[in-house]
Amino acid sequence: MANFFTIFRKNHIPVINWSFFTSLKEGKETFNSTNWSGWNTEWSPIATTELGDAIIIYNSSVYEVQHGAGKSPKPRLVTEEISSLELLLKELKKYKGCSESEPIEELRKKKEILLNLKKKSPRALKYDFNIEIDSIKDIISDIRSENSKEGKFFKAASEMQKTSLAELRENGRYSNIRLQKRENKFVFYIWGSLKKGESVEEIKKVLSKYPAPYPVEFEC
Repeated sequence: MANFFTIFRKNHIPVINWSFFTSLKEGKETFNSTNWSGWNTEWSPIATTELGDAIIIYNSSVYEVQHGAGKSPKPRLVTEEISSLELLLKELKKYKGCSESEPIEELRKKKEILLNLKKKSPRALKYDFNIEIDSIKDIISDIRSENSKEGKFFKAASEMQKTSLAELRENGRYSNIRLQKRENKFVFYIWGSLKKGESVEEIKKVLSKYPAPYPVEFEC
């Protein structure tokens, strides 16, 4: 047990989100019968989860003890194969997370790595793998959507809302113009008529400061 703890002490393990204590003494000071009713003094806490639950070693097996389990908490078995868990955590330590700034191909590689590690993981940890894998899938889906024809159009429209339209609508002006997407162009639809001091010429002048990647037309 001591050797397993020594390998990972002070480490945070991504995906399963275990944070190992700096020492076994710290673990015993964090979780004990004084601050946790029903705590078994034979349990050796080695880490904590992001929810504050305890990861313990007991009878040469790894368990999770959840908060809110009443006065007689029952440990949930993670694995009896500590050597296999050690190999899994060593691989998980290499995982650096994922973000939308990464290429899709890189995200696919990370998803494949996690899928393979999930196969080797004990049942108690598979849910954590599913969450991270689903997160990668969502990011890939978002990137694909953004890179699609409709996605690029939507992104350009959002940019116009933040720039040209925002400038035109300063101080309550041009409140009756609407930006519409139609086929492969933007249409500035003037609802009713322009107010005194407003003009299509001024709109065009502001738009020229923020070139749009699609044709712009005006319609009343």
